[in-house]
Amino acid sequence: MVDLVPINIAAKPGCKRDGTTLESDNYIDNQWCRYQLKAGLPRKMGGYKRLSNELSGVTRGLHVYNNDQNTYAHAGWASGLERFILDSLGNVSAIADRTPVGFAASSNNLWQFDLLYQATLTTSVLLAHAAPNMAEITSSTQTPVYFGDVTGVAALTATASPSVAGGTFALGPYAVSYDHDGVINYTGTVNDVTAAWQSVRPTASKLVFGLPIRAGAGNGPSGLIWGVEALVRMTFIGGTATWNFDNITSAYSLLSSQAIIEYDGIYYWPGIDHFMSFNGVIQEVENSMNSNWFYDNLNYDHSQKVFAFKIPRWGEIWWCYPRGSATECTHAVIYNVRLSRMFGYGVWYDVQLPNGGLSAAQFARVFRRPLVTGVDLDASTSKYKLWELEFGTDEIDGSDVRAIQSYFESSFFFGAELQTPTNKSIYVDYIEPDFIQAGDMSVQITGSRSNARAPDATSTPVTFPATATSSADQVVYLREQRRQPRIRFESNTVGGNYEMGVTLAQCRSGDDRITS
Repeated sequence: MVDLVPINIAAKPGCKRDGTTLESDNYIDNQWCRYQLKAGLPRKMGGYKRLSNELSGVTRGLHVYNNDQNTYAHAGWASGLERFILDSLGNVSAIADRTPVGFAASSNNLWQFDLLYQATLTTSVLLAHAAPNMAEITSSTQTPVYFGDVTGVAALTATASPSVAGGTFALGPYAVSYDHDGVINYTGTVNDVTAAWQSVRPTASKLVFGLPIRAGAGNGPSGLIWGVEALVRMTFIGGTATWNFDNITSAYSLLSSQAIIEYDGIYYWPGIDHFMSFNGVIQEVENSMNSNWFYDNLNYDHSQKVFAFKIPRWGEIWWCYPRGSATECTHAVIYNVRLSRMFGYGVWYDVQLPNGGLSAAQFARVFRRPLVTGVDLDASTSKYKLWELEFGTDEIDGSDVRAIQSYFESSFFFGAELQTPTNKSIYVDYIEPDFIQAGDMSVQITGSRSNARAPDATSTPVTFPATATSSADQVVYLREQRRQPRIRFESNTVGGNYEMGVTLAQCRSGDDRITS
């Protein structure tokens, strides 16, 4: 009898969509799966739980503020602004309408928020701005910048800022707003949005998003303001001038004003045709895994809906986007910052989003898990849902508990990996699963029987339980041969979960066909 050779089926972390499947050293397919630990091994993503089905519209901006064991959340939509409170268990209060008087409703409204201490009210206030920028990032329609007690329920009122087309953010004790034609406005009195604002014009292009940045000694506060054609740094200098402005670059691009995110002091965003970061200088973010997958399939007519959020527990940045003909964000590409640093290359993967897609998300900082909002109407309320990500292992929608399909597929392995290298096909006798596992899983072999241009042949899935109660459960017999085999594992049962360890395929040399 020919001795079997154990082959570790683990691939390099990440899911490589670009290029041919044959040249990939990474996993080549996955759904609701991430990669973790020192070896970057596959693990099922967490489940999600519906917290509310009472949001009035599709959320186009989400803000959270934590105080006194509660999370105060604001959700902006086409026709207004709503506030609700979450306790530590995820219970949601009644929803309050905080829409400003005279607010201009528009199906293209996108919201931006930030927090500032307001001296005249002796409390922290929410800064809020909505403008019809969703259809076109360069829109010049100007709308007011609003404010109100971040824990209150009263309608927001207008600040003294001029109306702007871009948005607003807080920079130290100052509030800032930005407009088309490169205009930046800032409060002339610290911690007072009701006093007169000052205006400057450091660039010529529309400015669309701002974030504070780490400043050097004696140069704080400082901020970055992204425009459609320029990236501007705003630095406090005091005196009559108050602020200094410098254009970091005008040779860059920005796909969406909602797609900029900070992670560990570095700023990331997708440009029109590649991903970028800023850490003192602008650099391209390496993506040889799904850049084409993202850009070739993005619905550019709805690119302003692309938004970013992060899950620091797993080192992830998610960019949610409308794929193909979709008009809402149905998929996400994920950049794993932690694994990229560990392995020395850009580790990316992707996921199809649940329930028709998502519209906004927020890493809640104190509240334990990310909050996301859906795009499908709830049949019972004719309103929209708020979800908590990374909760349990299943989809929990009220009393309905549904399994979440999660799978991953290895890269090819070859006859050259046998003890005696060969150009023949590989016969996979059985698999020795090594998983931290809950619920049944299945495994199947796929790949061509002959060459890269021949069609894949996929075997019948074989189920194996979480706990082996007999010797027959300890290994999984496949008894299939492929010249270019891949192994696919799947979990699709209520309560199902997994983390892969060192899983071996016991193999020997097969036949020597090279065509089907």
